[in-house]
Amino acid sequence: MPRSAINLSDLSFAWPGGSEVLRLSSLSVARGEKVFLRGPSGSGKSTLLGLLSGVLLPGAGEVELLGERIDRMPGAARDKFRAAHLGIIFQMFNLLPYLSLIDNVTMPCRFSAKRRQAALESGGTLAEEARRLLRHLGLHDEAMLKRDVTELSVGQQQRVAAARALIGRPEIVIADEPTSALDADAQARFLDLLMEECTRAGAALVFVSHDGRLATHFDRVLDLAEMNEAAQMDAGAAS
Repeated sequence: MPRSAINLSDLSFAWPGGSEVLRLSSLSVARGEKVFLRGPSGSGKSTLLGLLSGVLLPGAGEVELLGERIDRMPGAARDKFRAAHLGIIFQMFNLLPYLSLIDNVTMPCRFSAKRRQAALESGGTLAEEARRLLRHLGLHDEAMLKRDVTELSVGQQQRVAAARALIGRPEIVIADEPTSALDADAQARFLDLLMEECTRAGAALVFVSHDGRLATHFDRVLDLAEMNEAAQMDAGAAS
């Protein structure tokens, strides 16, 4: 079993017809390591997360997750790998309005037998495991759990998205500005659950946020503006 959860090397990406937006010589995240990634707008954070999740493919370089070169996989294989091994908290949540709140949380278990089995081992049933995660995030009112997700506040939707990412103990968790809509109490509950679940699963965590106050919770802090050679070149040209 590889010791690293994430290994990126000689990575570059440019949109079709555009200039290079990301160039990264190397990045490694160990299994179980919790990394805080910061960087201003335009530093390449969204591009990097797209490459890590297999949604984007690099123009050059290697993207290795859990010992597998996902940049070499065909699209269907990347989708299957993502469903089985990655928990992603999207900045825009991507909740499905035609599913119940509980069904939104358990959705990854529909696409991955591995995560379904892990969730069943944790909670007895998928619904019980979903409720356990939601309770930790302060969402425990049964009447609220029966609401349509479109009736929830933005902060509540963000917590539902977090529970969905964590269910089934994925080995890699990617969180894109996951606390932006949470008040202080909800933010504290969220961080406690995130750290607890990642530790429990031995999962690597890549956490992107503009809020530098959160960095003290993590094993390592990285500044993408300093790492991204393409952004540095653009800054130098502008000056």
